[in-house]
Amino acid sequence: MPSFGDIKDRASKFKDTSVNKVKDTRDRYQSTSSKNLDWDPNHKPPPPAPISRAVSNKPAYVPPPPPSRTGQPSVPTGSRPPVIRRDTRPDQVPTLNVTPSPPLPPARTPSAASISSSVGIDWSNLSERDKETLFSWLDEYFARRFNVHTQPGQ
Repeated sequence: MPSFGDIKDRASKFKDTSVNKVKDTRDRYQSTSSKNLDWDPNHKPPPPAPISRAVSNKPAYVPPPPPSRTGQPSVPTGSRPPVIRRDTRPDQVPTLNVTPSPPLPPARTPSAASISSSVGIDWSNLSERDKETLFSWLDEYFARRFNVHTQPGQ
């Protein structure tokens, strides 16, 4: 079993080590105030030195040669271009078989509803016959729209 003195020595070493670590961390993350810095907000870096082209060690860019065209005879300069073989090309571009679009429906004339809505309908003074006609039109419309068939009078 360790003696009391050994434990006391180890505790003081641990304390010293931890205090030193805290001080180092505090010093590392402590910032300097702006008034103590030697900093000029209007300072601009000097422009880069001009590059002398005569002293450059790099060779000038030379584009790669064009690809070789093996299998085709070379054409000497000043002569006519080669004749196009017609047996490898069709004389006319084939036409696509496109079915014509269906004819457009005839232009719609303004319906009685749109004409009457422009005139203005007094919805509070509809007769029973007008109400029955209106609701039969609505029934017909929604039956066609949602493919639902109802019996008249339901």
